[in-house]
Amino acid sequence: ASLVERGDADLSIDLAASDIPAIQSRGRVKIMSIPQTNAFQAIVFNTKAAPFDNVKVRQAFAAALPYEAMFQAAQFGRGRILFGANWTETPDATFPRTMPLNLDLDRAKALLTEAGHPNGFETTFSFANSMAAFAEPMAALIKESLAKIGVIVTVQKMPDAQISTMVVERRLPFFTDIGSAWLPSPDYFFRTYFTGAHRWNYSGFDNAELTGLVQAARFETDPAKYDAAVKRMINIAAEQVPMAMVWQANQDAVMAKDIQGYTYWFHRQADFRDLKRG
Repeated sequence: ASLVERGDADLSIDLAASDIPAIQSRGRVKIMSIPQTNAFQAIVFNTKAAPFDNVKVRQAFAAALPYEAMFQAAQFGRGRILFGANWTETPDATFPRTMPLNLDLDRAKALLTEAGHPNGFETTFSFANSMAAFAEPMAALIKESLAKIGVIVTVQKMPDAQISTMVVERRLPFFTDIGSAWLPSPDYFFRTYFTGAHRWNYSGFDNAELTGLVQAARFETDPAKYDAAVKRMINIAAEQVPMAMVWQANQDAVMAKDIQGYTYWFHRQADFRDLKRG
């Protein structure tokens, strides 16, 4: 970004959200900020091991996460939120979409009691070193909020390779990760991130109804039937909460003021064929 501001470079992408306000205030460059519509940040619960194999524990944690505070601290309010909805049945088949994820500590405490943990328990919250800039403020807020329902959280910052291995082996109870789907279709999102034994099903979620719906929707040619299947998938994800998809970060592109033709692409790289000066 400094090179662009000095005129020694034309374009810089993938800047940290924390860098953008200062760059904007100086006014030397043009900034295009577009939510990464095929990507998401998630807070993940390991459904393969106690205590997060209990849906009420997952629901309790989902009601204890300080969503807006995390979004401001981690992303400076930049991006598209996926939390804050109040529906019980999804209004449409758009996905990713805003989900019924809202901070409600009384509900969280009641759910944790129903799950058999009236006094809470101890757990760890993990993130990769490469995510530290935004995950550290997230972790601090999560630790503070969960303490209010009796859950003691130890924060773990880990090397990327180590955390990837532990995700695959289902050894992390509670962590944050990022996903992006090459195909912007809801069934592809669900197939990749909510089914199967692979690394991208971060939570190890295994729900027979959802898996069946994903397989059927993949080859469904009737739009009404496809939408009905997707709506049911969304409702299952909202009820079972294998992970909380919390926001889609901005793709911030900083460029010289005379650069034209920048386009956001799903692979999050610039298409230099379209870029022009003047």
